[in-house]
Amino acid sequence: MLPKPPRRRAESNGPARPLRRLCCTARTRRAPPSPSAGRSPRLAFLPGRHLPGRLCLCADHARLVDNNRGTRFSAQLLREYRSLHEARVAREQGGIVAPLGWFHKVGINSAPVFATPAQLDLGKVTVITGANGTGKTALWQWTAGIGDATYLRRWLGIPRPRDPLNITVTYFDPLERTVGVCIEDQQIWYTVEGRSVPFQPYTVRFVVPKHPRDIREWERMDDQSRLHSVFDLPDTGIAKLMETWSPARGFITGLELAKDSDERRVSVRLRGSDFYLGLRQISSGELMVVLVEIAIAIAAFFSQYTPTVLVLDDVVGDLDDSGLQSTIEWLGTREMNFQTIVTVPQRAIDYAALFDAGAYIVGLEGRAPSVEIVPGTR
Repeated sequence: MLPKPPRRRAESNGPARPLRRLCCTARTRRAPPSPSAGRSPRLAFLPGRHLPGRLCLCADHARLVDNNRGTRFSAQLLREYRSLHEARVAREQGGIVAPLGWFHKVGINSAPVFATPAQLDLGKVTVITGANGTGKTALWQWTAGIGDATYLRRWLGIPRPRDPLNITVTYFDPLERTVGVCIEDQQIWYTVEGRSVPFQPYTVRFVVPKHPRDIREWERMDDQSRLHSVFDLPDTGIAKLMETWSPARGFITGLELAKDSDERRVSVRLRGSDFYLGLRQISSGELMVVLVEIAIAIAAFFSQYTPTVLVLDDVVGDLDDSGLQSTIEWLGTREMNFQTIVTVPQRAIDYAALFDAGAYIVGLEGRAPSVEIVPGTR
């Protein structure tokens, strides 16, 4: 059991220090006061069907939050502490001991596309929306470069950029950590806590399904090759994973690979149906729902063993508003112990509904190289 923090009044300035756990064991528990009690509205959680309106803290931690009047412990930050704690508890209950990691923010010190300095805050589900060319893909690729340098290859090919890439990622494990990434002279350099290191020492898994339109020869591929191309994983492993996949909100109730056949067919059974259909027999909308759910299942599997981030880069753009809202609401539930970054093309979307579903909305405005990051877009 972690020790209780000392009883002392918190300073009103300086960076917020993460709570050692969601709440220490204490007899007295109370929630941060509501806005009607005269505190900052950022201390109150936004209402949602799966998000409680208040967060219970022990007397020590409640005092730490109250004394800062919301300036250091925003509702978004407290949500992240809770999500990190829930992920830890879920792993312990499953008998799995694995490293924790939760991305908090990305500080953009210098970069092409964006007006700098800038900051991208990340929640459990972050929706990034903006017009084409505003850097939606760039933001998640830079973040993913913390765990896998291959996502930065696109930015290595820019000869002598006016604004070379230099970012700092802050995450919790559960203590606050900072990792920096810099591209200079077409080389990738890392820093940890401000110190230069030869390699990136932290392991983070990014699950990034490809959109079918970005895959060459998609129309000529057989079903199993399609599945492998979208997820870059063996189709047999995906089929085995889906055998045990039975979430309450799932759309897929069965997935099979053709056996003893040269057709290499993949068949799925959808909720409400009693028979299997091949990937070529379902509509394009149903295909995207199937691919998104498989991606969720893959992220849920990896999150049991390593910090995981699911990236749906324009993959959900083919879903209607109700499908997008239900997907985001599902990704924000407790059974999903990973973070998700969703990019959505600029269109007429009910952002208030996504906000209430638990998503953190980030808008991108302007044109390169002076795009601005606008948090809290509704």
